[in-house]
Amino acid sequence: MHELKNDIILFYTDGAIEVFNKEKEQFGLGRLIKIMGKKKTESPKEIVNDIILSTKIFHASDMYNDDFTLVALKRTNFVF
Repeated sequence: MHELKNDIILFYTDGAIEVFNKEKEQFGLGRLIKIMGKKKTESPKEIVNDIILSTKIFHASDMYNDDFTLVALKRTNFVF
């Protein structure tokens, strides 16, 4: 028997990682991965909310210049 749990899939548009701060530094995939690593035990809703909050803080605004879409799926328990 194999047990799989806490697998997460995150779908995102390019606008989610192409957020820039005042220094013209990009939020980037690295920061997104770091958040995912810290939040892997959280619910998909909490993960998405944390990513949104992190980009708003990074950007110093809640107005983005590009599309911004996130969808998180999480398998909480699966045995086969």
